[in-house]
Amino acid sequence: MFYQFIKIVAATKIFIWIKPRIRRIFYFFIFVGIVIYLHNEYLTWAEKSNNLDYLGISFIIKNILVLLAIIFFVFYLKRPTTFETDSELNDGFDKFRKKEKLRSKLDNLIDKK
Repeated sequence: MFYQFIKIVAATKIFIWIKPRIRRIFYFFIFVGIVIYLHNEYLTWAEKSNNLDYLGISFIIKNILVLLAIIFFVFYLKRPTTFETDSELNDGFDKFRKKEKLRSKLDNLIDKK
């Protein structure tokens, strides 16, 4: 029973962390998938044409692109998501931020008399 509760809590925490970042994670996997697909296409072409001169360089380029994607993804995840920045900016106090001087209820009562 306790083990099942821990699994539910862990799954909920993971879902809450992933939900605002799902688009970034999707783009990361799409980019890495495209790099791997293009590299496999090059390997197929090189094997069929017997042109194996740049085979080692292709692996280096593929690994560098995947490593750069991982580094960019990690640093990009540290930025706040659009949901977090929108909630900070639209917190309901915008009309008060633009006023030069804020007035209290007491100031309004004094002015009425």
